[in-house]
Amino acid sequence: MTHPRQGVRGLCAPVSGQRRARRFGLWAGDGTRPRTVVGSSWPIRPSGSDAELMHRGTTSDSLRTIKLSDAGCRARSRQTGGRTLAGRANTRLSPGDPRITWDGVDHFEADGPWLRPWRLSPDRLRSALAPALVASGRDAAGIRFALHTDASALTLRLAVDPARPKPVDVVVGASPDAPVVPVQVPPGANDVRIDLPGEPVDVEIWLPHNTGVRLGDLVLADADGDLIRPLTPKHFGWIAYGSSLTQSLAASGPSRTWSALVARRNGWRLRNLGLSSEAHLDQAVARAIRDTPANLITLELGINVYILASLTARTLASAIGGFLATIRDGHPDTPVVVWGPFVSTARENVPNAVGLTLRQVRELVAGSVERLRADGDQNLHLVDGTSLIGDADGSLLMDGLHPSAAGELVLADRAATALDKLVPHT
Repeated sequence: MTHPRQGVRGLCAPVSGQRRARRFGLWAGDGTRPRTVVGSSWPIRPSGSDAELMHRGTTSDSLRTIKLSDAGCRARSRQTGGRTLAGRANTRLSPGDPRITWDGVDHFEADGPWLRPWRLSPDRLRSALAPALVASGRDAAGIRFALHTDASALTLRLAVDPARPKPVDVVVGASPDAPVVPVQVPPGANDVRIDLPGEPVDVEIWLPHNTGVRLGDLVLADADGDLIRPLTPKHFGWIAYGSSLTQSLAASGPSRTWSALVARRNGWRLRNLGLSSEAHLDQAVARAIRDTPANLITLELGINVYILASLTARTLASAIGGFLATIRDGHPDTPVVVWGPFVSTARENVPNAVGLTLRQVRELVAGSVERLRADGDQNLHLVDGTSLIGDADGSLLMDGLHPSAAGELVLADRAATALDKLVPHT
């Protein structure tokens, strides 16, 4: 862990483009100065050429930056609360700085000059001897950080694993309905810069939910170092385990997955363990859930088992029992809510490679929960997956299986209602 140090002058100060780029390390891999775009969380929202993204450099280590247009800089140099923002020094924070609150992350792994956040310990994941599980666990679903600051802008050094551009969400303000500022970040190394109000405010950054990332330092422009502080963690912890349906690959942004929406609405601390294609009741994941503090655990089960035919009618019930038994070793009384697969019309009555239809998988999940409840686990609850996404909800699915961005909003409402009926969360 390193201590923050006072950085260079604010980006609106009269510093030449070359000096400014070199000071911040905003230099593309081919030696050229990259063009930039803007993410803004207050009413200065550059558009047109100011929001143009230029891919410069030829390697994955090339840096692209998000900065303000000249018009934005002039506006940000206004007097705010009796002080001028433009002339104040910047503050640089490492990801491990104690003034940053992290949620949804288990482990940081050094990767050259970067830190990679993991939702699950990579060593624990590797013990499952399933490379695809390790790859899915690398995705940053549900990982976010927060702090309180009066900075006029925030710049995050962020490297996105190779893929298409991915979304970062910036939430400005403490209320559940605080505005969300979406920023599309291209693959490779970037400096993601977001305008802030320039007055004391809570800021929460949600990392991309559908790819892995690596992190560098965070720079706060024009910030009063004495005002930077972590946010008090929310006391109610929720672990949400499942497939891509819990990871929410089609959500429009990481704070707009169904689980993030429920967590923000209820003031919960979310640990998203949605593992795309990899929800096969692995004991490595069960042990991670066992060892993580939680007030609520939800398990979305069955769809990956059906599609990949990883378990049979004989082994599925046993795997559910073993998975829950491991969790209960660390959470003997924590409410656990299980739901089976949502409706997927094209799969309902089609046998997979081991002879199970999706309807039969759903029945096996429900029957397993009912038997464990009958054996005395009264803190184990069942929600019918078809009550969350049912026969009439085909328009909410983008591909007959995964909820669309609009479907995520409906699913959030229905899941919140179901959980409210089963679990007290005061």
